[in-house]
Amino acid sequence: MPHGIFGLSWGELVAVGTLIGLIYTGLYRLLKSFGDKIAAPLSQQLSLLSKAIDDLSKNSLTEHHNIDKRLDKHDVRLGQHDVEIGTLYSTVGLTRRKKEERN
Repeated sequence: MPHGIFGLSWGELVAVGTLIGLIYTGLYRLLKSFGDKIAAPLSQQLSLLSKAIDDLSKNSLTEHHNIDKRLDKHDVRLGQHDVEIGTLYSTVGLTRRKKEERN
């Protein structure tokens, strides 16, 4: 066979090329439709999820700061109460128990 490549005639090469082209085109269209019908909505949902997580993170940080402020105010109030209780004990003439004795 003088006219051919890899031991195939020109007609057989054209047939192999056609089959390869058809398989390539089929896979391309399948992947493109997958991207349009499945991947695009999934990507949109992932974007919405990412935005929701960012908003949640910002809200969480704000709430954390608010809780820290409230705890600081409670610490101050507890300190004031401790001083007032100490004043009451000294006014009445009692002595406070040590921390080891309270438990």
